[in-house]
Amino acid sequence: MNICILALANPITWTAHYVKAFREFGDVVTVGPDFDRGFLVTCGLADRPDLIRRNDIRVDLTQTTRLVDELPAGWVPDLIVAISDFGRALRPDMTGLSCPKVYLSIDTWQSPVDYMDALHYDFVFAAQKSFVPRIRATGSRQVSWLPLGCDPELHAPCADEPVCDVSFAGSLVAGVHDERIRHLEAVAARYEVGAYKGVHDRDYAQAICSGKLTFNHSAVNDLNMRIFEALAMGVPLLTNRGAEMNGLLELFEEGKQLLVYDSPEHLLKLVDGYVGDVAAREALSEGARRLVLEKHTYRHRVETILATVAAGLSSPVPPEGDGVSENLILCHIPCTASSLLDVGGDFGEFRDDFSRRGVKEFIGIGEKELCVDGGAFQQMTWPLEARWTDHFDGVVLGDLNSAPAPLGEVMDEAHRLLQTGGTLLMALTPGDLQSIGLGDDAAKLVDWFRARNFNLFEMVQEQSDGPAACEIYVIRAVKRERTLRSVVSEGLAEIPIEYDSPMEFLKNWPEDM
Repeated sequence: MNICILALANPITWTAHYVKAFREFGDVVTVGPDFDRGFLVTCGLADRPDLIRRNDIRVDLTQTTRLVDELPAGWVPDLIVAISDFGRALRPDMTGLSCPKVYLSIDTWQSPVDYMDALHYDFVFAAQKSFVPRIRATGSRQVSWLPLGCDPELHAPCADEPVCDVSFAGSLVAGVHDERIRHLEAVAARYEVGAYKGVHDRDYAQAICSGKLTFNHSAVNDLNMRIFEALAMGVPLLTNRGAEMNGLLELFEEGKQLLVYDSPEHLLKLVDGYVGDVAAREALSEGARRLVLEKHTYRHRVETILATVAAGLSSPVPPEGDGVSENLILCHIPCTASSLLDVGGDFGEFRDDFSRRGVKEFIGIGEKELCVDGGAFQQMTWPLEARWTDHFDGVVLGDLNSAPAPLGEVMDEAHRLLQTGGTLLMALTPGDLQSIGLGDDAAKLVDWFRARNFNLFEMVQEQSDGPAACEIYVIRAVKRERTLRSVVSEGLAEIPIEYDSPMEFLKNWPEDM
């Protein structure tokens, strides 16, 4: 399997662990920016040039980059995986690459870009469970919860005996980590605490293992890396209850694999009970380490991704040369689509091609005969009954002249009929733009679609064939339920710190973005 990974070459976060795990399953080519001296400074690691990493292919990953032109000659990916980090855009032009595409959103709470990037991918995985419905609401369809994990080679017990009562390895930044600092200071007033920052790889493991117990505080209620990593190292973990909203106690049992505190006083009570009880600590750490090695390594996460993709595809990648692949409009149908509505009845001739694609249901509305079979392929009249609400993966309109109603009405009906995240696929000519009041400015379509609760995320200028050849705009939009601004605001309201950067990022965007 050829796997193309789009990411910043970051050696100090989840990206490095995922890349390593994916290499166990195929030939991996990494594409994206290097982790250079600028990023070292951003991370407060200017004195660690040894951490500089480079991708196999070094390139920006914005829409101006055509990915197929950057890949090695003759190397065709079977899977594309984008791994978010630092809020950088992972949205290259992936035209010509028909393989399934996966997006991993980790720190969704602080990165509005993740929501927009995710629209360009077939499968989306969120590390924080509470953000799964939010990503869906903005228009992504196949969204799953996929927590972070551990690397058994790096996150392993150390041979050295503990040298302090409680260890901590991580950031202690005023403002963001005020609560973390307050809890750690409460422990330090009574016990010996070893606190380390800027440590990585085995230095990080040794820092965690230096304590009889190790401390974690999820500053934004996140199910963070340290939880899985500390448990894999066999050190009893003290962590706050905030991460419960992101699945902490669905994965681990309180008192059996980890210790969960609610306040500084509760934290001290737990330390009092365990720091001097070797048997209790060993029982806790052995059970936790066994569980994370059985279920929560990055290899397990990659296995979940591959299984989800295999189960979610309508069919294997379609054979080259089928009618759907060659059609200017239909080649943009997502590989996960299994239920389509053809408004205008322009595509009934492709029924066999649709079947090979894995489309299980195709309904046409229009004058053209569909060769209906009364089951998977049916011809109906406009508008469809209420029972079809939130039903289709895709709605296709190939020619405005064949539409059964004015375009605004078709758009409203398509929004009703599509599942959230479903695709609206259509073609418009310059004349069509004039007819709907946009003049000759195709860029205005972005606002026009957004006002109708669709995210327009792909607009390709094509030249139609035949005697009446003309310029057309192939449009791909997805149904959303909520605006990006409202979703980001809700996510920020749930975290226990003041953090304005995401809204600052959005402040110049339209209210209905």
